[in-house]
Amino acid sequence: MPRVAVTVLGVRRTLIAAGIALMALLVLAAPAGAHAVLEQTSPAAGQAYSTPPTTIALSFDEHVQVALGGIRLFDAQSHRIDIGPPTQVGDSKTVTVTVPKLKQGTYVTTWRVISADGHPVDGAFTFSVGEPSKLPASAEALANQLLDTQKGSRVVGVINGTLRFVEFSAVGLLVGGFGFIALCWPAGRRSRATRRLLAGAWIVAFVGSIAAVLIEASYTAGLNLSESFKPTIVHQYIDTHVGHVMAARVIILLAVALIGVPLLRRASLGVADAVIGSALALMSLATFTLAGHARSGIQVAGAIPADLAHLAAFSLWFGGLVVLVVAVLKPDDPSELEPAVSRFSSVALGAVVVLTSTGVYQGWRQVGSFSALKSTTYGRLLLVKVAVVAVVVLVAALSRDTVRQHLDREPEPLEAEAERVPLPVGPGAALADPDAEYRTYVVHRLRVSVGLEVVFLFIVLAATALLVNAPPARSVVNAPYATTLQGKGISFEVLIVPARSGPNEVHLTALEPNGSLFPLVGVDVELSNPAKAIAPIKVTLIRLGPGHYTSTGLTIPFGGKWQLEIKALKSQIDEVDVTAVVPVRG
Repeated sequence: MPRVAVTVLGVRRTLIAAGIALMALLVLAAPAGAHAVLEQTSPAAGQAYSTPPTTIALSFDEHVQVALGGIRLFDAQSHRIDIGPPTQVGDSKTVTVTVPKLKQGTYVTTWRVISADGHPVDGAFTFSVGEPSKLPASAEALANQLLDTQKGSRVVGVINGTLRFVEFSAVGLLVGGFGFIALCWPAGRRSRATRRLLAGAWIVAFVGSIAAVLIEASYTAGLNLSESFKPTIVHQYIDTHVGHVMAARVIILLAVALIGVPLLRRASLGVADAVIGSALALMSLATFTLAGHARSGIQVAGAIPADLAHLAAFSLWFGGLVVLVVAVLKPDDPSELEPAVSRFSSVALGAVVVLTSTGVYQGWRQVGSFSALKSTTYGRLLLVKVAVVAVVVLVAALSRDTVRQHLDREPEPLEAEAERVPLPVGPGAALADPDAEYRTYVVHRLRVSVGLEVVFLFIVLAATALLVNAPPARSVVNAPYATTLQGKGISFEVLIVPARSGPNEVHLTALEPNGSLFPLVGVDVELSNPAKAIAPIKVTLIRLGPGHYTSTGLTIPFGGKWQLEIKALKSQIDEVDVTAVVPVRG
């Protein structure tokens, strides 16, 4: 097959693989869920105060930023009330604003902040001053309605996820392509196909990074696509930590063009050249690490280098495979084929070892338990990614077997080659070269297996882009238990913190259908575990105000599924009984 045709075929297969992964991403992409968890508010949700509060404070389980978000206050008629600018205190886990003197009635507080991993988090709650307002619907419905106006557009979410996939692919190909040339195929610097491939990857990465800054700004602020290019929004986004990292990616890619491209034109690479190239590669990959889940959760000091090693190993594997398909696997050039493929076989094996070890660690750090793998979106996406990687490793093993059995073997006599590969029949049979025919067969077989690896690795990239957009499983399962239980003419908001074995707090709020607090005559709460056949634990409650209670001295002895039962007296003769199953972590 002519060299040009081989190159075009390789590019076509690569584009088809990218297209398959991109379509899967478009189907599944959506605005991300919450990552940081709101632990406490002041004023408390659903509470009524005789004295108007002068500040609103939100406390989270991790560091947050308030750029492109903040806190908004609305009255019962959905009119926005002017409040002070948001400020952060202490370790930046608490955000506060000052509020003017509030009149009697119900108020809705909406909030939107940025988690440590760069993802937006939002929510809403209500409180009242004096007598609650008479609302046409429930206060919860009003809060959700106002919160919906601040939600991000699905179109923006899909574009944002797609750009993340494109950036992952382009930067990974760029880093892995340069690595393949440096470690496996020095002669590749003279390959026109390789240069075009790397130039295309750089253009896509650079343009994608600029577009990502614009779209990410709109996504973080919860705006529509038409508002993505507002200079004030972009400026505020760049002022955030993730904005700094995204801007740094653009600058690093410029440095790659100015410094990395001349390295390809040199006859040989020295130690200094290798150090410069490696530094640029690691810096470009670090922009993904420093803008992702590695910055949040447990063991951040170990997570950052592990994530960087994970990305570097994947890039070497992925980028090397694409260069193999597009530029190297050509049966008409055996002098460069054999050493390049043999060297990459060893490099890929090392990359898979690093990828596996760091992936296991990162998976444990972000998931934490086997049950979370099945019960959370993050866990299920991780299972898909692991399954696809396992398939790729199996295909890679077949490729290595082909290399060992065929490319690395000693040349056989002409007669043996003729016996191994059936020769063509017809007018041109006398001119056939058995060794060339056999080599064509081997290279074609290798191209098929390597092409399959590339296809599946594009799917891995799509799964990775979705994982970045999903809240880590550990943060989901470790969140406090919160639910709303509906009774006859009354609802109960229940919050159990931290919902694990040991000391816990229960917050209970009784609400009328319009969202105002219901002044109960009395209430009893019990926790039981029928599976363990132990006596129910009575929850001792302290009345904080009409319809608002908190527990004291509650200890849940062990994890498991506990049954929560609430018996509330609406009047001396009218009792409401509701139950719920509460998962308690051990």
